[in-house]
Amino acid sequence: DTDIADMQIKGNMVNTAGWADGKTDDTKYPSAAAVNNAITDATKDIASSTTVKQIQTDLEAAEGEIDALQTDKQDKNMGPEAVNHVVITDQSGNITSAATIEATKVSGLANVAKTGAYGDLSGTPALGTLASKSTITSAEITDGTIAEADLNATINASLDKADSAVQPSAITDMQVKANLTNATEWDADKSSDTKYPSNAAVNAAITSATSGLATDSKMGDLSSLKTDVKTNLVGAINEVDANADAAKTAADTAQADATQAKNDAAEAKAEAEAKIPLPDGECSNPTAKCVLVSNGSNSFEWEVIARGTSEAGAQ
Repeated sequence: DTDIADMQIKGNMVNTAGWADGKTDDTKYPSAAAVNNAITDATKDIASSTTVKQIQTDLEAAEGEIDALQTDKQDKNMGPEAVNHVVITDQSGNITSAATIEATKVSGLANVAKTGAYGDLSGTPALGTLASKSTITSAEITDGTIAEADLNATINASLDKADSAVQPSAITDMQVKANLTNATEWDADKSSDTKYPSNAAVNAAITSATSGLATDSKMGDLSSLKTDVKTNLVGAINEVDANADAAKTAADTAQADATQAKNDAAEAKAEAEAKIPLPDGECSNPTAKCVLVSNGSNSFEWEVIARGTSEAGAQ
């Protein structure tokens, strides 16, 4: 049956219970529920962009100007195993450990590959006549020339599996296309442990689960933080918090000093008012001429000054 090759074996499906152990297996496929749970676990502790934006706003309000960072370039140590290897640098001057040398840059290899002239190489391999051919026609492989016994054991095992795969008894172990969950069916099927999602369904689920999450573009470059800590956001927040605590302590101290000064002033005023009374009686008249005199008992009173006619004329 030509459709059998398009089927997936149910035994290769990984459900939610087996996801932790099977998530690194590249030969199996997850159920819709397993994918949904994996996405949920991977994104549950990620801060939203709204939270990060608020944090950054608070930091910018509390921070002062900072100096630009300068990062020195450091060469890469490739280890003692790289002795006598070619060293390649990228466009920024950083040393890399990988180098590709074109075959045309190595003299003699092209001629050896084409002619089989291995005289200048040690360990000369013994090759048959077919090794020098670029192609082999069907006429050159006669019936019986290559027997099954001549084939690699792995190839024979694969052929045996292929033979058994097309047998009707094996069809029940295969996953059918009807169980495929596409992108539009994801919400309805994501809790199913018997179906498997398409690439588009998985991609749409991931996109939906990560929308609104904080990204580098939304968070901004950490080097733009106006704190002394620029390697991580938590450190910067802790620094701002510590500075805020110090500022609050200073403000509380200043408030206490101001309150004490206010109380001292009130007491001084009350004491002064107790000793020096306000003008009363005739002295409360703005036109009256009065002086403050002591009554001999550590208190004061106001007394009208009566001027004579000659004194008034002298004025």
